[in-house]
Amino acid sequence: MSEITTPELHQDERIPLPSDIDGITAVWLQSALALRRPNISIRSITLRQIIQGTGTKILIDIDRAVEDANSDVPRSVCLKGGYSPSSDYLMPRGRYVNEAVFYNLLAPHVEIRRPNCFFAQHDRRGQTVTVMEDLALRHVHFNLATGHLAVEAVASGLNQLASLHARWWNAPLLHQISSLGPFLPGGGHEERQRRPETWNAIMQLPRASRLPAFAKDLERIGGALDNLRNTHRKEPLCLLHGDPHIGNTYLETPETLGFYDWQTIARGSWAHDVNYFIGTSLLETDRRHHERQLLASYLNALQNAGGPPIEETTAWDLYRLHTVYGLFTWTVNTVEMQPEENNVVLAERLAAAVDDHDTLRLLGQ
Repeated sequence: MSEITTPELHQDERIPLPSDIDGITAVWLQSALALRRPNISIRSITLRQIIQGTGTKILIDIDRAVEDANSDVPRSVCLKGGYSPSSDYLMPRGRYVNEAVFYNLLAPHVEIRRPNCFFAQHDRRGQTVTVMEDLALRHVHFNLATGHLAVEAVASGLNQLASLHARWWNAPLLHQISSLGPFLPGGGHEERQRRPETWNAIMQLPRASRLPAFAKDLERIGGALDNLRNTHRKEPLCLLHGDPHIGNTYLETPETLGFYDWQTIARGSWAHDVNYFIGTSLLETDRRHHERQLLASYLNALQNAGGPPIEETTAWDLYRLHTVYGLFTWTVNTVEMQPEENNVVLAERLAAAVDDHDTLRLLGQ
């Protein structure tokens, strides 16, 4: 497997990126796709659906010229960019850049199921545009945050994450990509959501009615998060997906899972991805019965992929600590980032995990 070279880390602004959705035209899309497919010819496009979230996903139907009928670009693509109401805040803070970094620099060097990407670029504003396959054409099943996965599907996802984590375990590259920060850096969104006035407002939302008393205690949850951050900094580093909750996954078959939304890649502890994925994906009863077995399966896959051996008891102790991150995240999510029904389900699911794992006590709270 070839290594990534330093000049690749600075390939951006090859073509100007649209400043708004109106700038996404057939002419622009052809120029973007022609960087890798110089013979592509597009007659017209139709923006079929616009899906707003932290970023904006736009499903685009493409009418190609007859002579381009054999192109591997499908008749429908998914364009993702910073065109949401929160983009003016997120763009200058670099929240979108890492998706282009992942698809351009990292994805070709790791075996993990993900959408095929035909174009990915970021610019100096922090705007990022990726053009990927429309997975719906493959009839995959998109998992919802309000749903749950079978144990076999979670095992498939953990095998994928093990491959990702092992590939750059404690590698110098994790510090050479300027946009790739530590996971749990503190400040920013976390700081704002931990302000007493913000927290008190969150406690009036429907999600709070489903939470136990300890999960509503800002001092305990905040203190546990701070202590986790201190622990996290001392752990071995690997490349993380960063946000592998159930809503960022899809199934190719009932037992074959893939991940999308790669904009939160970071360097950090393997235990974050593993805990967050298991905790958001399984019903509480399934998690209680199967999580230790799933963790053992992940550790075996990590070693088989070239990662280090990790003793199971050590891994279990670390895994339990990371549960507090998921609980905090789904407790404080804004409704602009996630619909309230998602926050209700996953905050409750992760509160149960924190209780089962005695996470707050382990983190000194």
